[in-house]
Amino acid sequence: MRGALRFYVCQALICLLTLVALGIDLEA
Repeated sequence: MRGALRFYVCQALICLLTLVALGIDLEA
């Protein structure tokens, strides 16, 4: 259970970073 939670958190962080990167690319 704990491993799954860690995996979910990592995926959420990756998605957030990707959205931020895309936002910066769109603004540039």
